[in-house]
Parts: sequence; structure tokens; C-alpha cells
Amino acid sequence: AQRDNYGRLMTGNDNRTITFRHNLPYDPASAFTYPSRFSIRLGEIYFNLADNRTMWFLQDRMQINRNLTLNLGVRYDYQTLTSQTKDSFAPRLGLAYDPTGSGKTVIRGGAGKFYEYAFAGVEENLVSQAVIGPAFTFDTGEDRSADTGRIPVHVSGCLQPGGNNGLAVISPACRSYLTNLRNQVNAGGFINTEPTVDGNRRLGYLWSFSFGVKHEVMRNLAVSADYVGNRGRNQTGLIDINEGPPGPNGIVTRLGVNGFDPTGELIPPEARNATYQRVLQYQTLDSLNTDYDSMELALEKRYSDRWSGRVAYTLARARDVASGAATGGAVTVGKRFSNDLNPREDYARTNFDNRHAVALGFNAAPWRGLGAGAVVR
Repeated sequence: AQRDNYGRLMTGNDNRTITFRHNLPYDPASAFTYPSRFSIRLGEIYFNLADNRTMWFLQDRMQINRNLTLNLGVRYDYQTLTSQTKDSFAPRLGLAYDPTGSGKTVIRGGAGKFYEYAFAGVEENLVSQAVIGPAFTFDTGEDRSADTGRIPVHVSGCLQPGGNNGLAVISPACRSYLTNLRNQVNAGGFINTEPTVDGNRRLGYLWSFSFGVKHEVMRNLAVSADYVGNRGRNQTGLIDINEGPPGPNGIVTRLGVNGFDPTGELIPPEARNATYQRVLQYQTLDSLNTDYDSMELALEKRYSDRWSGRVAYTLARARDVASGAATGGAVTVGKRFSNDLNPREDYARTNFDNRHAVALGFNAAPWRGLGAGAVVR
């Protein structure tokens, strides 16, 4: 079991981000030099978070007879951060079979289910980007007026900076607007019109399986061939549930509160009159399923005559939806898509798909305990 209670500082973008679509020095007299976007995080930066995990594992190795060995196991995982998944039993099976009893050939295989815990970033997003919460990220959205020599206009005044001589600074109008907004957030009851909400989020898991054969072709030299496959299921991503079909001009339409939350489960009564833009929801979807298949061939020389070596070739294919949309473990729950109405459109080769791989390695002890080795891939 593991219990995590921790305070987290979330200070990203608390000092503002001003985005330009050009490399021109800022000049208030030239509309071409104005920014296209402004964003800043306002409100609380320190949060107390908690996550409890429970896991147990049973395993047994069974020698059925002199030809067949089985490895059996089962693991159970539970995480309070993903409390909807209470049935996460993960069976494991492995086998090794010598059909002739000579020790020269082995048929081997296995299959198992492996769960992955959600990362703390999920709870951080849900707390800091709640509909009514202690923090808010103000964002003007992108305005490309400067591309055509027009000064961008936004109610906040934040796309019309102060400053001169190539340096853009927050204007008095923008500072006043942000101060008023920050005071509303700090006072409580402020409605975030671009929130992140929870959904049917479950623990993601992977079915992994393999089957192959290894045979000694001559003394200390063996060849092997194996199939290895993975199937990722219960994958979770962030879906904009307020996105409707494109309008006549191609711009995304918005469904409104009654469209994306007709039952009132996500947006509380005091916030239902607001005009929402992007509303991201964690959703576990079949359309995010992943798959991996590979054929692995190898020639291996066991250690003899002071050296050992191995050469291997793998032919593989890996496919998923939006891999690399985030870094580290967050990718498993932070995926975003080209089309929120049909995430499966992004199903294709993964960013880490490696179709062909060759690896060579050797170890040698040429003289009086001196060892040497190399690996080339």
C-alpha cells in the first residue's frame, strides 16, 4: 500500500505569456509588431493533494513434469484517484515446454494484464481548473490581426501592450483588468469558463502476450523466433465536450451548458448561465485503444572459448492515438486530438514506432580476466 499526501506548487504561467507571430521589435506605432495572444494564471498556487494506492500480488511456479513448467500469478491494484476501477485484477501466465526432453528445443509463451496508475497531474488539473475554484488561467485566444497590419482588439486591453523600443509590457488597462479578475478569483465564486472536469475515467491497462521457440542448432549456438504483442485498453484523454460541428464558415460551434451537461452533473446551478468556451473532460474511450505487434529473430552464442555474442532483428508495428501529446506518464491521461468529435481519426503509427531494429552484442575475456564488450543497435 502507498499513501501520498503532498502539497504542490503550481506556478506555471503565473508571470504571463505574450505570444508574437513574428520576430519584429515591438513598436506601438506599427500594428504589424503587436502580439497575437496573451495568457496568465491567476489565484491560488499552493494545493494540498492526496492519493492512496493499494496493491497485492500472488505468484506460483509449477513443474508439471520434466517437460513443462508453468508460472502463474495475479495482481490487484486500486487507486483512490481512479476510484471507478475497483475490479483491477491482472492475471499472469507463463510457460516453457521442452517437446523432446532433450533440452535442445524450448517452446515458450506468456500473457498478462498490466494496469497503470493515473498520475498526480490529473488531480492537479481537476483542482486548479475547476468550474468554481481557487485558480484560473486567463487567455485572450489567438488574434491574427497584426498579420494584416491591424491592431488587435480585446476587451482586456492585453493585446495592446505598453512599452517601446522593441519591448512590450503589460499596459495599464490590462493590469487593471487582471487585478479585478484576480480579486474575483481570490474572493471565491469566480466561474471558470474553460474548465477541466472529470468523467468516466478508469485505470488504463495493457494486455501483453508472446509466443516463440528457441532451438540449439549446434553446441553453444541457438536460434530463436518470437511473436510479441501488446493491446492497450481503457485509455484516457481530454475531450472538449462543448465542441459542436463546424459552422458554415468552418469555425467550431459551441453546444452550451444544456447541450454538453443536460443533467447538471458537471456544472453547478450557480454557474450554468455562463458562456463556456472549451470544456475539457477526462474520458476513457474505446477509440483510444492502442496496439503493438512484433516478430523477433535472434542468433545467440553462449559463453565458450572466452566469448559470447548475440545478433537480433525485430520487425515491429506500433499504433495509437496522439502519442507524445504530453511527456512522461501524463501522456496516458493528457492526450488531445485533432478532432474532439472523432478522436480515432488520429489513430496511426506512434511517435516511437520503430519498424526495423537490428542489435548486435558480444562479450569477451581475451586475457587474464580482462573483459571487453560492445553493443551496436
